[in-house]
Amino acid sequence: MDKYFPKLRWVILILGFAISTFGVYIIGKRFTQDYVPVFICPINREGTIDGACYKLSHLNGLFGVTPWVDIGLFFLGVALFIVIFGRMLCGFLCPLGFIQDLVFKFRSSINGSSVIRFGSRDNSSVNLVKWGFLFVFFGICAFGINFCDLCPVKAVTPLIAGGKLELHMSFFVTVIVVVGSFFKYRFWCNVCPLGYFVGVFHKFSLFRLKKNCQACTECGYCYEACPMEIKSIYTERKKSNITTCDCLFCSDCIKVCPEDQALKITFLGKAIYTSSREAFFYNNSGLQGKKDEP
Repeated sequence: MDKYFPKLRWVILILGFAISTFGVYIIGKRFTQDYVPVFICPINREGTIDGACYKLSHLNGLFGVTPWVDIGLFFLGVALFIVIFGRMLCGFLCPLGFIQDLVFKFRSSINGSSVIRFGSRDNSSVNLVKWGFLFVFFGICAFGINFCDLCPVKAVTPLIAGGKLELHMSFFVTVIVVVGSFFKYRFWCNVCPLGYFVGVFHKFSLFRLKKNCQACTECGYCYEACPMEIKSIYTERKKSNITTCDCLFCSDCIKVCPEDQALKITFLGKAIYTSSREAFFYNNSGLQGKKDEP
């Protein structure tokens, strides 16, 4: 299973994108009461489910016209998603994450050179931008501004599903995100307000990223592979739970870890993906089937 987990992630990403973008064409039904805390455009009526982003970024409208029972059910549903999945939703389900992965994979196929990294010196600036976006996400409605006009998803998934939209600022934001994703892996995820909001509750999530510090040889591959540049994956020498608010559970750190049992993703304490030398060679070196050769 460990060898095929990265491929499984891609299967789930593709299915999630298909269902959230034009799932009505596939299953012929729309579940209007399900709100997943990722960016899924509510303007696209061909998607099977809605994202919680619209209601969370329009709290004045939510509390102004929605019955209290529905408000309670909405926040309960969002809370359950966050507790059960955490930012696993970002790494496995978010349609914008899938688009960023495609863009970066295309870049990797035509140019294998090193990618842009923010680096520790710039991380304080990135954190400032994240908090700024989070404030804008929740507070911009108070100034009569629609966050959807800034959202990069609005310019992508509705158009893919065949909708017609008037694109304003969101078009330019989308161009920045797509171009940025070409040079920086998961560019938008580094500043995504909704993802950061979900990540704030990472201590309650049932999914965890764990590390066996004794098995770690400090090679640094995990840090180099991490799209969020989470340095504690590499530097932590005591704690076993190294989940942070930034972790997308993309599993790239585990994929490139060459040591048995050094890193793993767990659910309710049970490992579902663990680093191993066999999986490392299978996924990274093209040596599958050759380990027994003389």
